[in-house]
Amino acid sequence: MPGTLAIILIVPIVAHLLFAELVARRTERRYQTDIDDQSSNLLLINSDASNARNVQPVATDCSWKGWRKMVVASIHDESPDCRSFKLQPLDEGSLPRYLGGQSIQVRIPAGGAAGSLSRFYSLSSGPGEDGYRITVRRVPNGRFSTQLHDAIDVGDVLEIQSPRGRFHIDATAPDRPLHLIAAGIGITPMLSMLLHSLEETPSREVHLYYQLRDETNAPFLRALRFLNQSLEASSLFGLHVWFSRPTENQMMKAGEFDGRITSEQIVTELQRGDLDCDYRICGPVPFMESMAEGLIALGANPKRVQYESFGGKLKSPGAISVEQNFDEQSISHHVKFCNGNTEAIYTDASSSLLELAETSSVPVVSSCRAGICGSCVHRLARGKIQYAQQPECEYGEDEVVLCMAQPTSDIEIDV
Repeated sequence: MPGTLAIILIVPIVAHLLFAELVARRTERRYQTDIDDQSSNLLLINSDASNARNVQPVATDCSWKGWRKMVVASIHDESPDCRSFKLQPLDEGSLPRYLGGQSIQVRIPAGGAAGSLSRFYSLSSGPGEDGYRITVRRVPNGRFSTQLHDAIDVGDVLEIQSPRGRFHIDATAPDRPLHLIAAGIGITPMLSMLLHSLEETPSREVHLYYQLRDETNAPFLRALRFLNQSLEASSLFGLHVWFSRPTENQMMKAGEFDGRITSEQIVTELQRGDLDCDYRICGPVPFMESMAEGLIALGANPKRVQYESFGGKLKSPGAISVEQNFDEQSISHHVKFCNGNTEAIYTDASSSLLELAETSSVPVVSSCRAGICGSCVHRLARGKIQYAQQPECEYGEDEVVLCMAQPTSDIEIDV
C-alpha cells in the first residue's frame, strides 16, 4: 500500500513534468530535451481547465465520421528526426476519450505537396490530456513526413479522423502487469499506454523495454528517465533500455544495457519468471515478430501478446489478424460503386475490392492495405462479401473493409 499511495500522489505532478516539454512552444524551433519547471507549472494550471472542455469521459461518445479540422497548437522536437505535433479541434468542440495505443488518420488539406495523401499515426499523448498529440519520424524521401516536418507550423490546420484501432491497453485487467516493448519510433503507442495506466490505474505494475541506437536518437528518453527516478520507490514502474550503438562517452544508468533486447532477457532477467502479464510490442516488423514468437515460445499466453503494423499483413504469433480460408473458385460478380455510378466485374479471387476500385479509377482513400487502419471502410448498400483475412479495424455490420473484402454476390458500395 505505501508504494501505491506514493504513485497516486506523485502521478499528477510527474505526468505534467514528464510531458511539459511536449506542449511548451518555444520561439525557436530547435532540439530541446530539458524539462522546464516553469512550463510544467503553467501546463498543470492550463490543462486542468482545458481538459474539462475538450476531453470527455469514456461514457460520452464524441467520435465522428469522416474528417475533422485540427489546429496545430504546438510543435516540439523529440530528437533530431522526430517531431511532436499537438492538435486542438478548430471547431473548439469536444474530443472523444480514447484507449492508450489507438491511432488517428492524418491528412494535410489539399494544396500542399502531400495534400492527396494520408497517414496513420499512433497517439503519443495520454487520454486525459488536452487535445491529441502525434509524434512523427522524418522518413528519408517520405512525402508525408517531410511535409509535416518542413511545411507545417503552429496555427496550421490538419485534418484527422476519430481515434480507432484494437491495438491498445487492456483497461479491464488492472491487476495484471503490463509489459510494453518498443523499438525506435515504436515508443509512441507505448507512451500513450503508459500514460493511460498512470492516469487511470496508478497501482498497476508497468515495465517499459526500449530499444534504441544511442541516447542522441532517443525520443522521450530523458522524460522517461525522470519518470523512472521519480517512481523508483513505488516499485510499480520499471524502465529498461538497450542501446545497439551507444556513443563513445555514453554513461549507462541503472536498467540500461549495451546491445539488443531479446525475449529471453525480458522473461528470465526482468520478469523473474512471471508470465501472467499483458505484452504490447511496437517497432519494425522483424523486431515485433521475433519478440512475439520468442515470448510465446517461452510460455507467454498468445492471447496477451499483441502487436500491430500499418505497413502490411502480419501473420506470426501475436499479430492481431486471424487467417481465414475460403474457396478460390471461378467467380463473376457485378460491383457497383454507387456515388460515382461506376460498375465493374469482379473475377479475380486473389484480389480485393480495393484493388478493383483502383483499377476502375474509383477514388478511394487507403493506407495500410492490411485491414488495420480502417481508412477504406465504406457502406455496403447491397449484397454479400467475405474476408480472406479478418480485418482488425472497427467497422459496422453494414460496412465493408475494401482492402480485405471479396464479394460473394453482386454488390453495391457507397464510396
